[in-house]
Amino acid sequence: MLFLLAGLLIAALGIIIVRQNRRLTRTGQRVTGAVTDLRWHSHAKQGGGGYTTYHAVLAFRTLDGQEVEAVTRNGGRKIIARPGEQVPVVYDPRRPDRAEIDTRAGRASWFPVFYSLVGLAIVGYGVYRLVSSKS
Repeated sequence: MLFLLAGLLIAALGIIIVRQNRRLTRTGQRVTGAVTDLRWHSHAKQGGGGYTTYHAVLAFRTLDGQEVEAVTRNGGRKIIARPGEQVPVVYDPRRPDRAEIDTRAGRASWFPVFYSLVGLAIVGYGVYRLVSSKS
C-alpha cells in the first residue's frame, strides 16, 4: 500500500510540473535577459556523497517595461549559461518572477516526464505486490 501512495504522489507531482511547464511555454512572454548570478544548492546523501545543482538568476525587462530579477525553478548540474551572458527568457505575464531560460535545457522538459514515469512504475510495483500477496 505504501508503494501505491508514494507512486501516486510522485506521479501527481510530475504531472503538475509538466502542466506548469507546458503552460509557461504556451502562454509565456518571450524577451532577452541576462544571467546575473548562479545559486548553488547541495543535495547531500546520508553516508556521504550527493550532488550540487544550480539555478540561474535572471534579470530582464518585461514587455510592459518592468525590471525583474527571477531565480529559475528548473535547476541543473550542468551550467547552460554563465553570469553576464545574454539568454532568451520566457516568463509568466501574471507572475514575472516565474521565469526560465527559454531553451530545451533551460526548461528541463524531460525531467518532469521522467519523474511521472517513475511514479507510475512505483504504482505498478505496488499493484503487483498487492495482487501477489493475496494469491
